[in-house]
Amino acid sequence: MGAGPSSPSNDSDESDPPKTFDIALVGLKDAGKTSILNRLQRPEQPTGLPSLPQPAPTIGYISQEVPCGQHLLTLWDFSAETQADPGKLEYWNVHVFIFAIDASSPEHIPKAKDELWSLAEQIRKDSSIQAHPVLVVATKIDKLNGPPDLDEMSRALDIEGLVKRGRTIGLKGVSAATNEGMEGAMQWVLENVTHAHITQHDETKSAIMRYL
Repeated sequence: MGAGPSSPSNDSDESDPPKTFDIALVGLKDAGKTSILNRLQRPEQPTGLPSLPQPAPTIGYISQEVPCGQHLLTLWDFSAETQADPGKLEYWNVHVFIFAIDASSPEHIPKAKDELWSLAEQIRKDSSIQAHPVLVVATKIDKLNGPPDLDEMSRALDIEGLVKRGRTIGLKGVSAATNEGMEGAMQWVLENVTHAHITQHDETKSAIMRYL
């Protein structure tokens, strides 16, 4: 069980100055997005489901600031219903996507693949977010009878196909309940959201806001 995400391994790395950026939490309904947000807000909480607030279904979206070592992240938790209506989304406001998939419900993988590829296409068409990395997190791995088979999930989602299209994408197994895998997931995010990426996106965002 890894350390909490508030203390990533590059916490004291002077070569990686503090970053401030926004993350979109997306995925199917009941995939564990809000539980991930709750765990990131409470990395010091004991592990186990009773230790975290039991999430109510997200309506629209919620946003919360979360410190992560020396970095400050704002997480946007988008409901499945909001994701279905692109006109309601504010994806131009974020720097990276975390796409949640319930690893304990393999019957939902085909639909999750459709949603993931739809998101990738939406990102490709939007000049304000074209370069944004995507981290797929297989959630609720504590409910599995063993470690998650990420290679099998990668094939089922055709992650390689997205890589061939130029998408920066990763896949990690996590459990908000036990905190397993959370540090590695956040480390991937911090490594792939560079200062140059943040600067480029923020300049694009400022240009967008001038016309709003």
